Amino acid sequence: AAQVPAMTSEVVVIDPGAEPRRELRYDWTVDQPERLETTVTVDMSASENGQPVMDMELPVSMVVDAVVTKTNPNGTAWVAMTFEDMAFGPLIASGGGLPDGDLAGAAFDEAMAQVEPLLSEVRVWQLIGDRGLVVDTNVQFPGGFPAEAEQQILQTSGSVALLPAEPVGIGARWESTGATVNQGISLAVTTTMELVEMDGDDLTLAMSVRLAEGSDTVLPTTNPFGDVTVEGEGAYRLDLGSVFPRQASMTMAMDMAGDIPDGSGATNTVEMQMDIGMTMESELD
Repeated sequence: AAQVPAMTSEVVVIDPGAEPRRELRYDWTVDQPERLETTVTVDMSASENGQPVMDMELPVSMVVDAVVTKTNPNGTAWVAMTFEDMAFGPLIASGGGLPDGDLAGAAFDEAMAQVEPLLSEVRVWQLIGDRGLVVDTNVQFPGGFPAEAEQQILQTSGSVALLPAEPVGIGARWESTGATVNQGISLAVTTTMELVEMDGDDLTLAMSVRLAEGSDTVLPTTNPFGDVTVEGEGAYRLDLGSVFPRQASMTMAMDMAGDIPDGSGATNTVEMQMDIGMTMESELD
């Protein structure tokens, strides 16, 4: 199984909120199955030297099953995830030398047709702390599994909300900072959570997130963008006895810009914009 470095992160309380306050900790039950349905829509456009060259829309849906296989005295738990269903498309695109209209054509369909028969062989194991920090991730992808599907699975498996160490009450706000890698680019991540409602272990959180390019670009020849920023906002409804959020929604906007060599010694200024919408809903089986 492949091992994926955990996203480093720390949580700082900005405002502890109103009294009464309490510590928030996940308390998972071994062998309790959960099922998560996720839908993501990606809208992307690109321009070269100020001229539009591409517009694309791609919806993705996925069903994930999870079960806690072991809890440890230090509050961590091992979670095993399997993937019941994944659907890409139809891909709608224009520009870049492509004909307008529905481009869920032969090449795209052929690539995505590899997903379904291999999906049952995908395995993800995560060691997660009782405040939601992923300590370790191990992933097993079968040979021939599309890279696009791998990325979507890794993003979905990291959906546990981070909780603060200190006791908090309604109106509390906390911030987590860390680093992750997306599309070969090292990104610094800042996420702010606000506790909007709390009824026992049922929490409602408002979220904002900002990603900016870190100091190291992992694949500069593949991703030669000098400026990368991502901003988003959303809402979570959590049950502290569940691995996945009961409900979640998020919108994110990503902007990238860079001067790309054209092979003749000249450069072209390329700008890309990406809007991502995501919804999640889970239940205990």
